Formats: sequence, structure tokens, C-alpha cells
Amino acid sequence: MWIKGTTDRTKFKDTTGQISTQTNQSTVQLGVDLVQLDNSQDQHFAAGLMTGYGKATSDSHSSISGYQSTGTVDGYNIGVYATLSNRADILHNFFR
Repeated sequence: MWIKGTTDRTKFKDTTGQISTQTNQSTVQLGVDLVQLDNSQDQHFAAGLMTGYGKATSDSHSSISGYQSTGTVDGYNIGVYATLSNRADILHNFFR
């Protein structure tokens, strides 16, 4: 079983300095290997199922007009994966 998470925050202003925007996003992916095979040539094959969730929010503000906008996006996924590695020891440890 494996899990991967990410998070990011971005802030920026337009070239006039009138509009400022901040965006926050985060994701989490979870997977489980259903098949793992090693061969005599130091290769490792893994295949399994994964699922995930992600969310992003954004806020913009105009310093001149005072107008503001906000937005939120949620996303879900499910899928299958397969990985082939030429070094079996890499996939038997945590990814670095």
C-alpha cells in the first residue's frame, strides 16, 4: 500500500498591482499493489488500483473597485496502474 500527498499555495498580483490572487490546492493519492513480480534480471513489476482526491480554492480581490471573486474545485479519481523497474530494490523501499 502507498500514499502520496501534495499541497501548494500561490500568491500573485497583476502588473498594475490592482488585482491580487491567492490559490491553495491539495491532493492525496492512495494505491495498493495487487500483483508484484521479480525476475532474474533484477527487474520488478507491480500493478494495482489507486484512488485520489484533490481540492483547490482561489480568491481574487481588486484594490481599486473592491470587487472580489472566490472559487472552489473538488476532484476525485480511480484507476489502475502498472510499473516496471530495472532495479527491484527501489520499489521495495519508500520513494525518495
